[in-house]
Amino acid sequence: FIKNFGKGIGITEMLNQTNILALVGGPNDPMFPEDKVILWDDVQDKQVGEITTSGTILGVRLDKTRLVIVLENKVNVYKFPDLQLEFSRPTFMNPRGLVCFSGDILVIPGEEKGTLTIVNFKAGETLTKRVHKHTLAIISISEDGSIVATASTSG
Repeated sequence: FIKNFGKGIGITEMLNQTNILALVGGPNDPMFPEDKVILWDDVQDKQVGEITTSGTILGVRLDKTRLVIVLENKVNVYKFPDLQLEFSRPTFMNPRGLVCFSGDILVIPGEEKGTLTIVNFKAGETLTKRVHKHTLAIISISEDGSIVATASTSG
């Protein structure tokens, strides 16, 4: 599959194996602004939604119930497909756009260096734990959301 928009796309996230894509413009001759997520229906070959943010988008995740947008110091979660803001939380500097989510579990950097925040939307619970002395470098979550793995910039 090849789609040529003719201009830069910096981030692409597909909704499972459907025709819906979340697109963010890229740094070189961007097709869309870097502060806007465009929802694109590739079968209809048209835009079907958009969200404009307060800063450059560094990460996007999409599933059948939620759209997650990562900014440098904040994560916003929108209900999908109606795009109503469900959750917003400040984070520590997150230049890598770190975020993981599986079902009702969202994992993001916490508000302080080396902390991790886990949000369970189904249970309505949020837990923040210090997991490293240094800044987080990677976050991963198991498919069922029961195991979280992290590494920091120092290992």
